[in-house]
Amino acid sequence: MHGIGDEPAVQTRSLSIRYGRRTALRDVTLTVQAGELVALVGPNGAGKTSLLHALAGALRFEGEAVVHGRIALVPQRAALDPEFPITVGQVVATAWRGRGRDRQAVHRALARVGLDGLERRPIAELSGGQLQRCLLARAIAGQPHVLLLDEPLSGVDAHTVGAVLALVEAMCAVGATVLVSTHDLALVRERFPRCVCLSGTVVGDGAPDGVLDPAGVERAWTG
Repeated sequence: MHGIGDEPAVQTRSLSIRYGRRTALRDVTLTVQAGELVALVGPNGAGKTSLLHALAGALRFEGEAVVHGRIALVPQRAALDPEFPITVGQVVATAWRGRGRDRQAVHRALARVGLDGLERRPIAELSGGQLQRCLLARAIAGQPHVLLLDEPLSGVDAHTVGAVLALVEAMCAVGATVLVSTHDLALVRERFPRCVCLSGTVVGDGAPDGVLDPAGVERAWTG
């Protein structure tokens, strides 16, 4: 996996999102290069999910947004009904959306997230962490150039956190670009080289130690 050309992997200019009369995001201008691992942080309602969905083409916006290459969005687990009668392998296979697929590709994707051997298991029998990794396997099966993860580390066990981070770091090492929304600021400081803080707009962008200093956190979380 490698980036596409020499252009930034993700670039927005004056991106704004409105829900009726409410503005979720305003004037977001970002540049993310191929191979970057970026954390999106901010309080509830800051616009993290809206930005990811806009980049994935799932949400209308004003302004400009360009994403180069194949995109995969992993939504919050709440977006998938765990009682839906479908197996782990069938979930991963939906990455091909009706196109021909190699069964071995499903096996490889599941092995990369530590779910090898569970292809025939109904998703209703998965733990929360396993379900999150199943959704991640579906995303990486399509070999995306840009991977967008919405709260993949929320409410999961430490093993899943470690597995997800190890996988996305490996993907970035070979040129993929990964944006991860999360509320775990300690983890961002420890594992992410770049942090974008949102609070209706971009209020911080850079190394986590600088963006998440006391003044930055107060500015974003208390306004």
